Amino acid sequence: MARSLGGPVFGTERVAALLLLEQYDALGPVRDQAEKHLVAESHKHPITRVLESVPGIGEVRAAQVVSVVVTPDRFRTRAQFWSYSGTLRRDYDRLLAAGTKPNLAKLTLARKIAAITLALWKTKEKYDPHKTSKPTELVHYFGDKDGLYRAVLEHVLATMVGEGWRVLETFAPPKQRPAGRRFSRRELSALVDAFVGMLVDFYSSHAHVLRILRDESVRGGSVGDALVKTHLRPQLDDIVARFEAMKAAGEVRADVDTQQLCISTVAMTCFPTMDEAFLGALWGIDPRSPEFIEARKREVATTVLGRIAP
Repeated sequence: MARSLGGPVFGTERVAALLLLEQYDALGPVRDQAEKHLVAESHKHPITRVLESVPGIGEVRAAQVVSVVVTPDRFRTRAQFWSYSGTLRRDYDRLLAAGTKPNLAKLTLARKIAAITLALWKTKEKYDPHKTSKPTELVHYFGDKDGLYRAVLEHVLATMVGEGWRVLETFAPPKQRPAGRRFSRRELSALVDAFVGMLVDFYSSHAHVLRILRDESVRGGSVGDALVKTHLRPQLDDIVARFEAMKAAGEVRADVDTQQLCISTVAMTCFPTMDEAFLGALWGIDPRSPEFIEARKREVATTVLGRIAP
């Protein structure tokens, strides 16, 4: 059905706009028909009915997942499936109310949906929301208590690393850039602000789990060390390589030890929340208060920028 344009559009612009509107209108029924055939074909495979029971996974998404992934046996761990897939309003609102940033809340829900999808695909069971409220049933999804413990730690580290990659991709200089293209002081400041802000926010909202990770490492546990090497080490190595390239280009100071800089930045951002009781006894500081968090971001970012800016 042809449309009329609501505004004063004339000449060739009007013709082009009308053609685009007609094309849009024509594609609607084609899209609907394609989705109908996609869903009908997917229902020949019983597993799609199981996946449709997962919150956030409808008929179309279940059909897309099955057609692309084919079999869950391709993935040994949830982390591998998270990386591969591009893929609850109540849970989202709960995360926001707890102080989680919107982008981190969306990432958390996406990972939750992916984890449940992979688990149900392997067990061939439909989703049961009551299982998430019973510890014994939670363990059922993860194999045993150790599997659940590892999954929690892995989820926390993967969330932090995922946000770190986003900051690097958005603010850091690309690894391949045109000759003569220099990273400006303004861009360097934006990168420092974004990365420090991400670390402070993350440590503030995940302090309890990170204390568990630290204590597990102190006790000589292997799970935390393995997850750190798998998730965090590649990102820190990438940061060191990027920083060394910036040093060679004269965009940051040449006398900065990159590894020491990483250690100092992490220490400054995580100390207040990891040692909350000490700060409370010392000065009565609440490191989880919004005022302290914002002041901490400014202080750490200013300190780091002052050390590295040429």
